[in-house]
Amino acid sequence: MEGNVVSYGCATGHRWSPQALLEQQTDAVERALWLAIRRSLDERSRLTEGLAESARQRGHALTAARFQDASKEARLAADVIRNAASGMSPVTEAPDTDESFPPVPVTD
Repeated sequence: MEGNVVSYGCATGHRWSPQALLEQQTDAVERALWLAIRRSLDERSRLTEGLAESARQRGHALTAARFQDASKEARLAADVIRNAASGMSPVTEAPDTDESFPPVPVTD
């Protein structure tokens, strides 16, 4: 803390104001959500869609339907996460604090 200014730091020396720290964490969560969508749910949807098509071509209608359902489920889950992530916004007001876990400012 310099004077009355509270800042937070990490092991690599970065320093943030409380507002900047909250915004950085929000950005990190949003990036992680987009990565989860792209790498897992979208890939699962593409994979199971391909497996469904392959099963259909071999005449395995029940297997194709199961893979098609899995593909649809993955697309719906990805859409839910996309909608949640796109609705995230930086924190503009001080959050209610949990006094049992108060933030610890970094002091020099």
